[in-house]
Amino acid sequence: MGVVDNFQDILSQINTEYVLFIGADNWLRSDAIELLSNASTDVVTYDIVVTGELKEEILVRVPGETIPYQGDLYWNRQEQHHGSMMYRTAFGQRIGYKKRYEDGIHPQEDWNLWDKMLEQGATVTSIKEGLLFYRRHRENFLKYSHVTLRPEKLDISYAFEE
Repeated sequence: MGVVDNFQDILSQINTEYVLFIGADNWLRSDAIELLSNASTDVVTYDIVVTGELKEEILVRVPGETIPYQGDLYWNRQEQHHGSMMYRTAFGQRIGYKKRYEDGIHPQEDWNLWDKMLEQGATVTSIKEGLLFYRRHRENFLKYSHVTLRPEKLDISYAFEE
């Protein structure tokens, strides 16, 4: 069925006011749902804590966008897209998940949804707290044979704040 069609299929079956998708190897902070439930806008974004054995790979993917944070990396996503943003289900269903790029490698279906929501006047609010723990690990790279980045060979140095 493919990633995009799977997202579209499940989105069409949801009947709650809001929805968010989260990867099976990621998790939300224990109070995230409580904080997110206070939303009254079309889209809610929040910051991300990048963790896991290959967290430093994010420094190459998005240079200058993260800072050391309690042994992990803090990624400020204020009013910016990310795959686990929360949004009004009906708004998302009107737009639907579609491929942003047809290259088949990076469909970026959630980017397309974000772009189209903004084009259609979606209101956005951001919670300036790291609510999502984004786990970067070896299996992230094993899933994609086209990835040429070799995370184990990254030469990245930084001091962690404690």
